[in-house]
Amino acid sequence: MANTDKAASRAGALRGDFYASDDGASRSERLQYRGVHFVEAFLIRKRDNRLVGQSDPFYVVIE
Repeated sequence: MANTDKAASRAGALRGDFYASDDGASRSERLQYRGVHFVEAFLIRKRDNRLVGQSDPFYVVIE
């Protein structure tokens, strides 16, 4: 997930990096900003940090 707009910048909430899973192989995040969010998922193998899978980019609309 990437937060790159002015509201995220003012809130100190800029995003756009890789983050570890919360528990096992999943990750949950709260969305604080309305609008269209661009999302991609990456599967990185823990034993060697190798990229082994990637989703197509998709959009999530938060109203």
